[in-house]
Amino acid sequence: MANKKITFLIIISLLFITNYSSAQETSSIVRTNIYEMKSKYHSFGSFFVITAEGGGNLAISDFATPGVSYLGRGGFELFFPSTGFATLGLRVFGGYGELTGKDDKGKFAGAGTSARLITKFKTQFSSIEGGLVIAFGKNTVIPYLAGGIYYIFKYSPADESKNALYSPVDRDGFLSYMGEFGIRFFLTNSISFNIAAKYNVGKVDDLDGFLYNKNDSYISAVAGLSLHLFHDRRVR
Repeated sequence: MANKKITFLIIISLLFITNYSSAQETSSIVRTNIYEMKSKYHSFGSFFVITAEGGGNLAISDFATPGVSYLGRGGFELFFPSTGFATLGLRVFGGYGELTGKDDKGKFAGAGTSARLITKFKTQFSSIEGGLVIAFGKNTVIPYLAGGIYYIFKYSPADESKNALYSPVDRDGFLSYMGEFGIRFFLTNSISFNIAAKYNVGKVDDLDGFLYNKNDSYISAVAGLSLHLFHDRRVR
């Protein structure tokens, strides 16, 4: 009888030890995962970020009512090693989009034989931008600021029916600068969902096809996903 009690106590003890060890291991794994998630932008190693986003543009032009149109962009960033609150990086993005606006009174837009009175414009463009980005914090929500220059290769002002306002159709490109604020929300250790707003400073007055001594600018808002390709020594 005594042997049965001893055996029973040994079995109970082994079960307790096994469960305790398993709980400790699970807790350790959870802590490790949380730690890694908090180490994304707080790293001894550099890493790349590949991004694809879509959204819209709000034109600030000579037309009385700004319009909202589409924008798609993609690019990559390289972040440098950092053990502080802020992480510095470089970025290059390319995009394609449209600007639009309307004016019930109409504007005499365009030039030459293509010039005419229009109430709404649509301008398609392609661009590339580059500059610096600074990401803040080390948790799963990472706000960032970015700034730099952008270049619009060619843009094509047209009326509502997309009939060109100039001949030739495309206008020469121009160089200007922009500023952006965004937030990245990490979904996994490598993928984040992003939202961002950007102000693009205008350098020409005919993005809308109408000249009136005021350069046309536009605001962009986008959302999308980023893939973070981390260095092996990413965890601090």
